[in-house]
Amino acid sequence: MKNISQITLTNFFIILILINFNVNAEGLSDKISMCNQALEKGDLTKATTVAAEILKRDANNRDALLCKGRALGSQSQVSQSQVSQGNYNEALSALELAAKNSKPGLEEIIANIFIGNLHKNNQKNTEAIASYEKSLSISRAGNNEKFERINLNFIGDTQTQNNDLNAAQASYLAGAKLAMNDNERAESFERIAATYSALHQHD
Repeated sequence: MKNISQITLTNFFIILILINFNVNAEGLSDKISMCNQALEKGDLTKATTVAAEILKRDANNRDALLCKGRALGSQSQVSQSQVSQGNYNEALSALELAAKNSKPGLEEIIANIFIGNLHKNNQKNTEAIASYEKSLSISRAGNNEKFERINLNFIGDTQTQNNDLNAAQASYLAGAKLAMNDNERAESFERIAATYSALHQHD
């Protein structure tokens, strides 16, 4: 089954939070915005360069670590070379440090989603599901149904990638129950329908 792209309204929603959420007051706000904007435009070299500039000033800056990790993670998908594996390892270290420096709640949820995305995009499905489930647990503890649904869909996407279609369908169905508007319902129903099709349950 063709995977549903993760460059969706879901990721756009997360990106908006990253750009506007808790930037520090040391004159780094513009740099962080620049890093995220370069990342979204696909200018991975610029994103990693700007992130490095921020981290020279503040080695534990969560937003810069997330930007660096995501940029390096995107580079790690280009090929299966030794260089790309190094990017994956460095990306994981940056994202894990970002998670460590996240405040309880929403910041932890987002950091663990990006760790899960990195694992999933590098075919490390077991690790990806573990990260999404950690984010899911935090979402449930905080009664955050929006991110509970997002994590269930990401878990379903990873199970689909792993060809575990029945488990994926269960995840998508659980996520659909938490949809809050027509866009979210449409996104869930698209995944559900595609999975039924892959299972040859066309009715």
